[in-house]
Amino acid sequence: MFTLYVLDLDLKTVFILDPNNIQPGIDKEKQMKMYTLYIMQIASTFRLAMREKYPGFLEDWNIGASCFADLKVQSQIKTKAPRWIAPPSDFMKINVDGAVARAGHSDAVGVVCRNSQGVFIAASARVFDGISDPTTLEALACNEALSLALDCNLSKYLIATDCVEVVRGLEEKSLCSYSAIFREINLRRNFAGDVQFKHERRDSNEDAHKLAKAVCSFAPGRYVWFLQPPEFVYVPLKILDNE
Repeated sequence: MFTLYVLDLDLKTVFILDPNNIQPGIDKEKQMKMYTLYIMQIASTFRLAMREKYPGFLEDWNIGASCFADLKVQSQIKTKAPRWIAPPSDFMKINVDGAVARAGHSDAVGVVCRNSQGVFIAASARVFDGISDPTTLEALACNEALSLALDCNLSKYLIATDCVEVVRGLEEKSLCSYSAIFREINLRRNFAGDVQFKHERRDSNEDAHKLAKAVCSFAPGRYVWFLQPPEFVYVPLKILDNE
């Protein structure tokens, strides 16, 4: 039996979770994990609300650590595939993202290319020293996408970024601190095939983001992977539309 103590608005409320009292037909361990996650959500809500109403609330906060140990809640849960958006059937798609590193590491960009069925084609990353502006990194990521497209000899493809400023800047040819990168991209587009730039939300760009974060500790330079994704970060070999 596990006990969770929380301080309610006017009294101390005790929640008791009995592992023997579970619904029939449902896996015991799975249901106990579901109960734990549910209680954690309730507890988090209590904590935020009570911290404002009662300054001493955190002193009365107590969650038994044995609850999580007994339930064997794993810290490493299988990563779900990102909500990738497929391009038109005759296009390839290149997702790009930049990552600003923590102190002591370099900044980087990640680029992942897939066909319209979501099959991994290639990926690349470039690590920089001394570039910490997120929008500049996004522009550099788009430029790196063109390099990967040329490596793969692509003829029709979309380049998707979660930075709307970069997409708008490429369309309007804006003057800014990274205008030189825009000029290089626009020059390279003349011999880079039929390329379109598109803005997408971060949750549709997850594998490129994770690749960029993962290489921040690498030495400055360019890294490329063909046919098989890198082994040091979870980038699925095939990713289905909106799954």
